[in-house]
Amino acid sequence: PSPPHPTYLSLTFPSGEHYLGTVLHSTLHGIGVLTHLDGSVYKGEFAHGQKHGLGVTTFPNGDKHVGEYRGNVYCGHGKYTGGGVRYVGWFKDGEFDG
Repeated sequence: PSPPHPTYLSLTFPSGEHYLGTVLHSTLHGIGVLTHLDGSVYKGEFAHGQKHGLGVTTFPNGDKHVGEYRGNVYCGHGKYTGGGVRYVGWFKDGEFDG
């Protein structure tokens, strides 16, 4: 049999969050846009239901993180701008690391 193909869906979760993107085996997987209740928006890669890979999060106040995600947190190389801060470098467990 051929491997399963991702499906492109628009989903609204019971929490009120909204996802538009690819789903594989009923899990966010591939490329998508996730809008959180606080108004922050993540655009990027997902794996096994989590933000994983390259992505961009834009926060309601205009702050922005561009870079790598693992297990829903900033991890790896990236750039954060906002609140008078501009950081380009490494992140670990969602925090500046360098």
